Amino acid sequence: MERIDLIPELETLEAGSHLCHLYGTEEERYDVLMNFACMGLAKGEKVICVGDDASRREILAGLEKIGLDPAENVASGQLVFLSSREVFAAGGRFDAERMLAFWNRAAEEALMEGWPALRATCEMSWLLEKPPGWREHPAYEAEMNRLPRAGLCTFLFQYNQSSFDALRKLELLSTHPQVILGRKVYDNIYYVPPEEFLREETAESRLQNHLQRISERRHATEEIQAARQFSEAVVETVREPLVVLDPGLKVVKANRSFYRVFQVDAEETLGKPLYELGNRQWDIPELRRLLEDILPLNTSFEGFEVEHDFEHIGRRQMLLNARRIYRKGNRTETILLAIEDVTERRRAEERSRALGRLFLSMGADFLANMEGVIETCRRLLSADLAAYARHEGGKLSLLTTAAGEEGLFFFDRPRDFAGWTLFEDGAAGNPFFRAEGAEGALPTDPLAARHGFRYFLGFPVFECSSTRQDAPIGVLCVYNREGRAWGDEDLETLETLARTLQIEEERLAREKRLKDFIDIASHELRHPVTVIKGYALTLRERLGELSGDQLSEMLTAIDRGSDRLTRLVEDLLDASKLERGRLQLQREETELLPLVRQAIEELRLPQERIELRGKTDSGVCLLDRDRVLEVLVILLENALKFSPPESVVEIEVEQSEGGCLISVLDRGPGIPSRDRERVFDRFHQVEQARFHSKPGMGMGLYIAREIVERHGGRIWYEPREGGGSIFRFSLPG
Repeated sequence: MERIDLIPELETLEAGSHLCHLYGTEEERYDVLMNFACMGLAKGEKVICVGDDASRREILAGLEKIGLDPAENVASGQLVFLSSREVFAAGGRFDAERMLAFWNRAAEEALMEGWPALRATCEMSWLLEKPPGWREHPAYEAEMNRLPRAGLCTFLFQYNQSSFDALRKLELLSTHPQVILGRKVYDNIYYVPPEEFLREETAESRLQNHLQRISERRHATEEIQAARQFSEAVVETVREPLVVLDPGLKVVKANRSFYRVFQVDAEETLGKPLYELGNRQWDIPELRRLLEDILPLNTSFEGFEVEHDFEHIGRRQMLLNARRIYRKGNRTETILLAIEDVTERRRAEERSRALGRLFLSMGADFLANMEGVIETCRRLLSADLAAYARHEGGKLSLLTTAAGEEGLFFFDRPRDFAGWTLFEDGAAGNPFFRAEGAEGALPTDPLAARHGFRYFLGFPVFECSSTRQDAPIGVLCVYNREGRAWGDEDLETLETLARTLQIEEERLAREKRLKDFIDIASHELRHPVTVIKGYALTLRERLGELSGDQLSEMLTAIDRGSDRLTRLVEDLLDASKLERGRLQLQREETELLPLVRQAIEELRLPQERIELRGKTDSGVCLLDRDRVLEVLVILLENALKFSPPESVVEIEVEQSEGGCLISVLDRGPGIPSRDRERVFDRFHQVEQARFHSKPGMGMGLYIAREIVERHGGRIWYEPREGGGSIFRFSLPG
């Protein structure tokens, strides 16, 4: 059988291996997948491929292409194809315990069928859809390492690097003993045993450093195969520049990479002593001593670093490895010198260190954190000036790395800012924005005009909880006087730092929301307590003086204050149960119209304030009566609270496809467009906390949404034609 021989390291895998493949291109994914599957078939193992129909056709076609008959493997049960949906999302959700049991059972079945081991490959793009239960996935990956039948299994889980965020990739590095990056297999030094991983806290900022260290670890273990017989073909196919030196350190051979990298030709290289090449850039005493010792002492060296302004390519950092080569046939000795350009790697290391120092230095002070981010941005992007622009309340301010008064720069006309376009359309398309001015400054930007900046690069900053349709809240940017090419690493650095500011902005917003909630909660709880306390003191001091009507009125007020206090506490308890997933539903078949009438009666209002619309029979739904009643009361109370006293709140009950639809309509002020998506968030108030004029802590709609969604329904807001609001929710039949 013809064999795919692209990744020999996969051939050494033993049963019990658990690999994560982070691929960057479809070619990388296909190469690893076909190697993995073909080697399993060749070893007589049972192979399960989990993916979509396209991946099934791809594997079958690939096997046929190399001369195999996949139909025979399928017929024998050795090769099995399963869809991601039926495996990972059976029953409509991802269940970690069910999946662990599935793989354990699959291994046992493979043994019972006579196969020596089980090999499974899974394309994990289904996880991007975030099915119910998807947050259990990291724990599931960790538990796979102590699967009872793990010793019989070899697992390969493939992830597209560009599709998964940094936090997810960091979790993958923590849960897989081995990792494949592109086409290379690595022993994962960042693997964390399950018992440790399940209690470990991770940080997104560590991911890039982890990936870099994995690459460096592998490189440090690789040696030039200097002991092998000199081979012209090997020298010509090596990517790094190679030269072969005679005992007098003259160049007898150089490969194509040497000529290409150093932009020289054979005529000015061959036969010349190494230390005389170019502008004597290799004339380094320590290097000459090391090379001269190799042949007589049979020594070698690795990792000798040279930093120099090379004649044609500028200042670069080169890493040198050298070893003796003995040719037995003609008994000659030569030195093989390998040269690696590590300039970009060193820059990446410096970036990683600078980012690490930044993240470790960040504390509770928002301003200090922003200053640290923009200073790091200026240094890593070699910019003349870095700044963070914030647009708030119609004003634009820039916190910059400039000294003195210009450390904080204000724009009288925000649209003059060179990166203003990012505030307008930074949510769409390419988030990076470049600008270049002519002969002096960027057009209209007064900061650029004052200092002669001509080049600009910016990246938008959003709130973590916002959608990409929202306008950015800030822009991280750099200014330069002289032009320079911003490479991919520069763009990645700018984006990483912008994401850091994004987290800081979210923390600031969260602290503000918490303060607003505390203000509102204090106000809401204080009012009923004050009422109860006031009337209780009056009763104690004047009980004998009060008439029967006065006593009844005071006791009624105390009762209402107690009810209000109870509702506030119950809302807090419900929110706590929802957050912890402890709100249980007791479903039963229920007629909707009687339930709606009960909700209206519980409000104890004049009947003319609420108008019920619906057929005599509006259908039966399987639901928790008490919880849906709670939703109805929340929506009706909300509508009444924000409606003019003389207006009527309407409630409609109607059958819809596969269930029912309930709508509550009012003639209140409506909800501004900026709040319509967030009105169902916990503690969210349309009004600012300091202007809070209506009772409530902003939890009613949050509780309503959670109850409806736990029923498998949906709740949403619509503006009402002619003014007002419509809240609708649907429930399955």
